[in-house]
Order: sequence, then C-alpha cells, then structure tokens
Amino acid sequence: MPGVEHGVGLLKENKTLNCGVHMTLSCGRPLLSNLKTIVDKDGFFIRRITDEIIEKWIVMRFIENFVLK
Repeated sequence: MPGVEHGVGLLKENKTLNCGVHMTLSCGRPLLSNLKTIVDKDGFFIRRITDEIIEKWIVMRFIENFVLK
C-alpha cells in the first residue's frame, strides 16, 4: 500500500514516535499468500469477508473503549 515504506522509515528514525494499527481489508491483496478462504481467484480480498471483519473490529474497539473501562 502507498506510504507504508515511508511510515516504517519514520518509525525507525524516530524511536519515540507512536504508531497505531491500520488494517487494510477492503482493497488490494493480503500480505500472506496462503489465505485461500478470504481472497478471490485473483488473490484480492473478497468484499463480503472484509465487511464482516470490519464489523467485528468495530465491535471489539467499542467494547474495549466503552464497556470494559
């Protein structure tokens, strides 16, 4: 994805720089090649699967931030 190499370089140069998680699930190809159940025949993420993962991620973050605090 665009900007990843630049971001990693910034982290290496600035040891005190904080970094968060950014999940790319709706476009492109996964980093791992053996994820046959969530990619189409061309190796791209299946849209239905990415929508489910995003929903679960949102619920997990909501629980962490509002229910468990």
